[in-house]
Amino acid sequence: MAKIDGLEREIETSFLSDLGLRVPKRATLRKAFALRRSEMERWSVMFNQLAGAAIDLSVGTFPVAHLGDVAAVSYGIQKCPANRPGQHPRPYLRVANVQRGELDLGEIKHIDVPDKDLANLRLEAGDMLFVEGNGSRDELGRCALWEGQIADCVHQNHILKVRPDYSQLLPDYAVTWFNTSAGKEHFFRNMKTSSGLGSINSTELRAAPIPIPPTSVQRQIAARIARRRAQIAILKAEAEARADAVKADIEAMILGTKAAE
Repeated sequence: MAKIDGLEREIETSFLSDLGLRVPKRATLRKAFALRRSEMERWSVMFNQLAGAAIDLSVGTFPVAHLGDVAAVSYGIQKCPANRPGQHPRPYLRVANVQRGELDLGEIKHIDVPDKDLANLRLEAGDMLFVEGNGSRDELGRCALWEGQIADCVHQNHILKVRPDYSQLLPDYAVTWFNTSAGKEHFFRNMKTSSGLGSINSTELRAAPIPIPPTSVQRQIAARIARRRAQIAILKAEAEARADAVKADIEAMILGTKAAE
């Protein structure tokens, strides 16, 4: 797993380097530090310690745009008793289905959406899905790409849908950006907090900055990332297979069907 973690870090470093950006080294968080109240942007020790370590997008190779200038942002359907699965049951995505950079489609629930409303709510291949809220800084605003895996699928209102203007922004490139430390920084800085839960809304999402290389460059960058992700997927599958084999051996030794080593 250490090798996989190292490859994940290399992917981010290489991706940001392609954009002319460099990840600053962040010091280990101290348990206490001194700061004038007037210099504090938010009442959070972690926020103020990390605030000075953000990546400066102005030094990058490419112009920076707000996401709302190159994509349409919208909410999904709100779950309520009135739309329990009935005459028009549709599969829908919940927060649990949207993980960092990937979708977990192991359990899909249904919600009632009449035919007249489906066209406006249905997901299309290439849509980006962002999680509205989370208690973890690293998981706030996590996003993944929808590739049309399920027909007539919609999404819950706690997931924000982003549909890019393909003449300016390619979704696989954009998802990679927003899953880097640089892409996530905007959400951390602008989140709203309530009872330990951080959240973002459509306004913050539209205002999120993203470097915009020519689409030909975006395509090349995304292709390189995809090849490296494929390598990681192979390593993960091998690690899981080894773990399953060890588990089977232990169970066999417990049951007495295999001699204990």
